[in-house]
Amino acid sequence: MLADTSPRGSFEEGAPLLVDPESTTPRPSSPAPLAKKEQQSKPWVLLVVLVYLFIAIVDVGAFLAEPPKTRIFEATLCLRYYEENDPSKIGSDGSVPEGLCKVDEVQQKLAMIFGWQDMFDAIPGLVLAVPVGALADKWGRKWIFVFSLVGLQLNSAWVLLICYFRSLPLQLTWFSSAFYFIGGGPIVASALGITMLSDIVPPEKRYALTLP
Repeated sequence: MLADTSPRGSFEEGAPLLVDPESTTPRPSSPAPLAKKEQQSKPWVLLVVLVYLFIAIVDVGAFLAEPPKTRIFEATLCLRYYEENDPSKIGSDGSVPEGLCKVDEVQQKLAMIFGWQDMFDAIPGLVLAVPVGALADKWGRKWIFVFSLVGLQLNSAWVLLICYFRSLPLQLTWFSSAFYFIGGGPIVASALGITMLSDIVPPEKRYALTLP
């Protein structure tokens, strides 16, 4: 009932606070043809589906990459541990059986590397959340979102590079967090994706109003 008698006549977030009540009085308009309405509704539905599909592909890829990355880290640490303590455990192919890599010394180093990595990965998002959001409002969310995706790819490429050269210390993977400063990292990318969805979807479709 309050919505019907409100002089503002608009529920948009960008609506001005000081308006003329007469200028916001709804005027009767001729109903648009059904075909035209359906044609106008198709683009945003397609974009929403594409955004959800893209996010799903990125998330699934990130989760699928974690187990093999963990195993590579573990194998590298395990090899270095037995090179120093018991070289007889190293096979002729230069690897150590996975069962021998569950010793506390290896697992503690592995947990330490991942723990510090998580902390370093969170820093760019905390520092750049507000500045990147302001740039997205000024320059457009699409290009900032693209920069975020580029930073994510460079982050993964750096980790793969360190894992490829097994002689390098795994602590160098911590520098991969520096690439998250390109676009703000996964936290900012997720926020931009959700904001882009809210921009695409019409206001009347963002929520459902239930009447008694």
